[in-house]
Amino acid sequence: MECSIVPKGNQHEIGQMMQLYNNEYENGVSKQMSLINESGTKMPLYFTHQNFYIKMNNYLKTYKTTNGTYPSTEDYRKKALEVLATL
Repeated sequence: MECSIVPKGNQHEIGQMMQLYNNEYENGVSKQMSLINESGTKMPLYFTHQNFYIKMNNYLKTYKTTNGTYPSTEDYRKKALEVLATL
C-alpha cells in the first residue's frame, strides 16, 4: 500500500507501521484490527483502502487535467462517498 504522506522521523514511520500491522490484543487473542495480520496476510480492508486510494488519485489527476485546479473540499467529499459506495 502506498502512502502520499512523507513520514517525519522514526516515530511517525513506526506509527504508520503499527497501524498497518496488528497490534491489538485482548487476553492474548488478536482483535483482528489490522490491514495485515500476524501471518502477513492482507485482510479485506487492506484492499478497500488500496482501491480507494487508487480511484481517488485517478479522480484528482483527471479533475486537475480537465479543470486546471483541484476539486473543492465538497466536490472531493462527494466523489469519495461515491467511490466508497462501490467498494
